[in-house]
Amino acid sequence: MADGKSDSSSHSSDNGEWCECNKSCLKRFCHMNVYWRCLILFGVVMIYLLLGGWIFSALERPNEIRQNEAELEANETYFQTLEVIVNLLVNNSNLSREEAMYLVNNVSDAAMRASDLTASENWLYASSVFFTVTVVTTIGYGAIAPVTRSGQDFFIIYAMVGIPLTVTFLAVLGVILKNVMSWLVKPLGNRLKNVWVNVGVILSFLVAGLTLFIFFPAIIFSAVDGWSYSESVYYCFVTLTTVGFGDFVPGIPESRFNGLYRICTGAWIFVGLAFVVLVISLMQEVYKHFAKKIRVKCKCVEHLVQEEEGLQDLTILDNSPEHVIKEEEGLQDLTTLDNSPEKPESSTEQN
Repeated sequence: MADGKSDSSSHSSDNGEWCECNKSCLKRFCHMNVYWRCLILFGVVMIYLLLGGWIFSALERPNEIRQNEAELEANETYFQTLEVIVNLLVNNSNLSREEAMYLVNNVSDAAMRASDLTASENWLYASSVFFTVTVVTTIGYGAIAPVTRSGQDFFIIYAMVGIPLTVTFLAVLGVILKNVMSWLVKPLGNRLKNVWVNVGVILSFLVAGLTLFIFFPAIIFSAVDGWSYSESVYYCFVTLTTVGFGDFVPGIPESRFNGLYRICTGAWIFVGLAFVVLVISLMQEVYKHFAKKIRVKCKCVEHLVQEEEGLQDLTILDNSPEHVIKEEEGLQDLTTLDNSPEKPESSTEQN
């Protein structure tokens, strides 16, 4: 019994020390410079994404390979069936073998375009990393999704940890972008106290950000993915607002640079989302500024109304019959005092 009690007490003391260590580490992290915090979070997020991509690839790629093999067998059976059809046409019609082949090839090409039986490579490592980016940023295009039970179960755990981690990282990155913006506008000095100067600065920053994160990347997406420029702008906006319809997904499956291209797209998504966080923060500050001004004006108007109501109450009291009667009675009392006989007697006594 004594040994059991000592073991439980030592276990509780170890838990207490572990909790204190975690608290001290968290406090130290919160008091760190924002740039160090961003660097640490960046490293953690990158490791999390790379590790998640490896796990998803390990869980989903074998099933994808089996599906590709099944589709390849289906294609072989399909072409064998076409050969049988050609022989039947030649033997049972007036068509030559070339004419029969021409007819069957046209039909098979149309069928292949309709079925699109091509081998998928969605769960290669680079594509899996791109998938993890769409998960932790809550974009979720829907073009790639886990189909195995183990992949779906792991997705739930991965998203529960990854989404809060990414939100924290984007918030810190937004603070850094805000510091950069403050450094850029520092030469303006006291002119920033002017509301219209502030509005001009924010609009300039928005135009620069839209150009850098939407209009310029749209040129690249248009050139690489073969979309029109308006479709590329649409894709950039849908992605950075985390709507993620999935009707446009970047990628060049035929190229060996597809993985690198998708990883670069993931990096653009992270920086672009940090810009969106900064824009939301700036808009909140603008709303707070105007709301404060509106509240001050409302208080001034309310104070003026109260003063006017107070003056009206005083005027009503001055003109009320009771007040007039009291004033007349007061004047009468003064008159009787002035005309009373005690006043001259008191004056003679003084003499």
